[in-house]
Amino acid sequence: MTLTSEPRKRNKYNEIMERVQVTPEMHERIMGRIRTMDIPQQAPPAKPTLWTRYRKYMVTAASLIVVLAGVLAAQHGFAPGTSTSQQQSVTGTNAPETRKQQAPESATAPQSSDMVSPYSSTVPNERSMAITGTMSYSSLAELTKAVGYDVKQVKELPFQSTQTQYSVIDKLAEIRYIGSSNDLTFRMQPGSGDISGDNGEYSNIRTVIENGASITMKGYDKGFNLAIWEQNGYTYSIMLQQPINSEHLIEAVRSVK
Repeated sequence: MTLTSEPRKRNKYNEIMERVQVTPEMHERIMGRIRTMDIPQQAPPAKPTLWTRYRKYMVTAASLIVVLAGVLAAQHGFAPGTSTSQQQSVTGTNAPETRKQQAPESATAPQSSDMVSPYSSTVPNERSMAITGTMSYSSLAELTKAVGYDVKQVKELPFQSTQTQYSVIDKLAEIRYIGSSNDLTFRMQPGSGDISGDNGEYSNIRTVIENGASITMKGYDKGFNLAIWEQNGYTYSIMLQQPINSEHLIEAVRSVK
């Protein structure tokens, strides 16, 4: 068996390389191919961000918060799906053992309703005419019979009325005229005083005399919303949702017959 020594291999390699000659043209051609070759380059590893670095710690902290909330809820007796008032009624030391049952509403209740004022805050001062126990009727004749005196009505309205409502509170007769552009409430009652129920603070107040009656008109810069007067042992009021000028309001007062 013949062994080839290392020096002999090197001499053979050197002899071959001495015979190989690379001209400048060959060198330029080889380098050009190398330049045109698409050799993928490995992207540098991404630097770790604060999120990836501390993500596991944040997940652990969130889990601890959930566990702590569950422990606190168990200690205070909170149950899912129950309100605070229900929990207090169950866990309170002074909670009654039995509850009062609410009486069912009668199916044959009288025709009475809680009437809330139709007047909104169309003027700077908000008005309120909330009246309870109002009895409603379907005609002027029924209203007159209910109060026991001849109820008058407004014959000249400053707008087109599409609906009329009749109601009474004790001895106070009320007729409400409802239209698409305005709303007028007429009230009448034996005696004296302001029965309009309007507690607004008006900036424009004027008093005029018509047929021997002193009419007080109240409103703002854009017109008047209220008229109050007394005549022949009765007191009257007219209230409008939208203000009108003084001439139209006086015409409505004159037409009350």
